[in-house]
Amino acid sequence: MAGPGIMIPALSDTTARRMTRAKERYSFAEVVDKVRNGPPPVSIYALPKLGAQFNTAEYFVHHEDVRRAQPTWDVRTLPADQQNGLWKTVRLSSKTMNRKSPSGLVLKLPDGTTSVAKRPTELGSVTVTGQPSELVLFCFGRQQVADVELDGEAEAMEQLRNASFGV
Repeated sequence: MAGPGIMIPALSDTTARRMTRAKERYSFAEVVDKVRNGPPPVSIYALPKLGAQFNTAEYFVHHEDVRRAQPTWDVRTLPADQQNGLWKTVRLSSKTMNRKSPSGLVLKLPDGTTSVAKRPTELGSVTVTGQPSELVLFCFGRQQVADVELDGEAEAMEQLRNASFGV
């Protein structure tokens, strides 16, 4: 398993070696086939409910990475059930993903619903408001392309915009 090295810096060399080996071993078509067939049984992503939520967010973010890398892109309007699923996921994962946040972090939906991702620090707290899909992007470290509004002290907001997030 190479996954732990993504979340645990001390294991990053192991992850890098295993990723290099996988690139040498599998063709692009084989990798696509592996993704198409789902995660291995021993993966957290294989757990029925939890895995589905994390997979959805992961695939959403990488899909948006490709879309938003284009010179002209716009924010997509997703169906309510997809937004609700992404909201559930970001609420579950934000505390872990945003643990390196320089300030406190409150996620807020346009309807006023909130979730505390990190308690206030010396810098205070910043409220990030947007659709669940955009909050997911923000929490996955895509602050520069996430369509959100930040509210807080200027220094805290600036540091948050440039913070390194994700697992």
